[in-house]
Amino acid sequence: MAEEKKGSSVGAALAGLAIGAAVGAAAVVLSDEKKRKAIKSKVDQLAKEGSKKVKELSEKAEDFGEQARETITEKAEELQDRVSKAVHDAKKMVK
Repeated sequence: MAEEKKGSSVGAALAGLAIGAAVGAAAVVLSDEKKRKAIKSKVDQLAKEGSKKVKELSEKAEDFGEQARETITEKAEELQDRVSKAVHDAKKMVK
C-alpha cells in the first residue's frame, strides 16, 4: 500500500509538471502571438509612413523640376538677349 501511495504521488507530480509545462507553453505561444501582432502593426505603420514620405519626396522633386525648368528658361532668355545685344553692338562697330 505504501508503494501505491508512492506511485500515485509520483504520478500526481508528473501530471502536475505536465500541466505546468502545457500552461507555460500556452503562455509562450500567446506571448509570441502578441509580439507578432505588435510587430506586424509596427511594420504596417512604417510601411504607411514610408509610402507617405515617398509621395512627399516625389511631389518635392516635381516642384523642384518645375522650378529648375523655369529658372533654365529664364536664364536662356537672358542669355539670348545678351547675345542679341552683343551681335547688334558688334554690327554697329563694324559699320
